[in-house]
Order: sequence, then C-alpha cells, then structure tokens
Amino acid sequence: MPVGRVKWYDKSKGFGFIESPEGDVFFHFTDIMMEGFKALAEDQRVSYQIVRSDQGLKARQIRPLDNRASVRHAARYRTLLLMRIQEDKVLEFDAMLNEIPGWFDAMEQDLGLRRIGTWRSGDSAVHLVESNRPYDQSLSGISDLPQYPMYQEWQAKLNELLLEEPSVMTPLQHPEEVEITEDEEGVEYEEVYEEVEVEVEVDENGVEIEVEVDEDDVEVETSSEDEEEEKV
Repeated sequence: MPVGRVKWYDKSKGFGFIESPEGDVFFHFTDIMMEGFKALAEDQRVSYQIVRSDQGLKARQIRPLDNRASVRHAARYRTLLLMRIQEDKVLEFDAMLNEIPGWFDAMEQDLGLRRIGTWRSGDSAVHLVESNRPYDQSLSGISDLPQYPMYQEWQAKLNELLLEEPSVMTPLQHPEEVEITEDEEGVEYEEVYEEVEVEVEVDENGVEIEVEVDEDDVEVETSSEDEEEEKV
C-alpha cells in the first residue's frame, strides 16, 4: 500500500487530501480506519489504497502511521524556544531545520510533542512546539528512547551553529489553562480556566466562607464547600 502525508483535512466538512507522487488524493473521513472520533492532522503519515474515478484519485482504507492527530487533539501546552544563530551560520541553520530526519518525527511522537514550525528573522529564530504536558516533563523520558544517541549528535551539531543553547521563552502574562474538549457532534472547542484569588473568612456564625477577590479589590462572597444549596 502507498504511503503519503496528509496535505490538509477539514473536520467540519469531513474530507481532505493526501500528498502522493501521482498528485493530491482526495479522501473522506468514512475511509479512515480508526476507532472513535476520526481525525487526521496535517503532515501525518498514512497508508492507503488508491481508487481511480471520474472525479480523480480517491483514497480508501486510510491507516494512520503515527499519532500526530491525537497529540494535536490533546495539546494543552505551547512552548516557544528562542535560538540565537551565529551570523555566518544562518544558511547552515536554515538547511538543518528544513531537513529534519524521519527518526526525529518518531521521537517527538513518542514524547507526545508536535513540532508546529520554526520562524527566523536575521540571526534569531523561534521554534513552536505543542504538547499535552509541560515541555520539560515531555522531555523527561527522552534518554530512554532508541533515538536518543542520534538526538544528542543532532543537537550538538545544532548548538555549533548557535551563540548559546536554545532557551524557553517566558510569557509576559501568566497563560490561561486551556482544556480542549469535544461536544456531542465531535466538534472541538476550548474551555478556559482562569485562576481566581480566594480568601477564606469566618462569618458571624463561625462558618468558614470563601470570598472571591476581583481585579478591583471588591470582595464577592461565594458559597462554602460545606454549604447546602438553597432550597426553593
């Protein structure tokens, strides 16, 4: 069976295209061979069968060969890595980042990472990664993977092109926690959880109550965990 990469996929419409040597191959989500919610991600490797029709090439029996879609679906963290490049090494840097080896993709999938892309301006570049755990936690098991020796060699070559090791950029504001969920129709949406400052006070009856403090320092009384719902 031929192997290709997903060029793009529209979940709302349920169809997309796979890149192949014969041209773009159309596919419908009903031909994705997987249980549960059927979805594919851009650049995801798949195997498939080609059917020729009056409308062109169509893919059937599509089987994902990696878990990019599941990583994307579960992603709750985005990490930006800053890289400062030696002035005379910019072209080598571009070539290296444009030719990521196949084993690197497999390693990232095992770690639960999804590489979104790298952007460069002059001798500075940023690298965006998505993960379903904090970035440092995702990397904690990297030394146990069979690709680790190759990764060490690859990272050493990259560091030779940089002025210093890549650093994780810190957001100016504390990011909101985002939970990606699906509704009954399988459509993804984001639920945002904001941290709320709460103080515990004791009322005149000696009962502890939680008081929410808003941005204007106005206290808003909230229900206590032990308080029963008011009966109507």
